[in-house]
Parts: sequence; C-alpha cells; structure tokens
Amino acid sequence: MRGRDERGKEFLEFATALNISSGGALVAVGRAVVRASSLSLEIPSTPLDNLPGLPAAARRLRGRVVHVQPSPRCHLLGVKFSRPLLRPVTKET
Repeated sequence: MRGRDERGKEFLEFATALNISSGGALVAVGRAVVRASSLSLEIPSTPLDNLPGLPAAARRLRGRVVHVQPSPRCHLLGVKFSRPLLRPVTKET
C-alpha cells in the first residue's frame, strides 16, 4: 500500500487484504491512515492475459479511504476503488 501521511510524506506499508470486492477492499495495516486519503494498493497476482474471456490481472488499484477503525494491533481501512475491478456484464438482446 502506498500513500501520503498527514504531513504529506510518502509511505510504503505492507497490508493484509481481509476482503476484496469489485468496488473496494478491507485491509489491515500497522500504521494510522487518515480518512479520505488517496491510496494505491499493489496486489501480486498471476497475469491472466492469455486466457480468453478473463480480464487482465490488476496489479495496482487506486482508491480512497472511506472508513478507519483503529485497534491496538492494527488499523482496519475500508478502501473504495476509483474504478470497479470488473465492468458490469451487459445482457445482449
């Protein structure tokens, strides 16, 4: 996870994704992050470019922190992605 702290200094922090959906993610991190901060999540994944019908692997996802829940062990962040991971499937008529 990359972002800027409250002083505007860039940071790189390892995070654990607890839940990922097409619109956002819940991540646990060791540092405090301010609500409404912009973040970039870098998720290692296998490229699926060669498989027909599947989207390309997303490696860097941009988003904004919409929820912060601090705790003694970690901080839980609700992150809303700038763009959904998958485009909605449209039904052809």
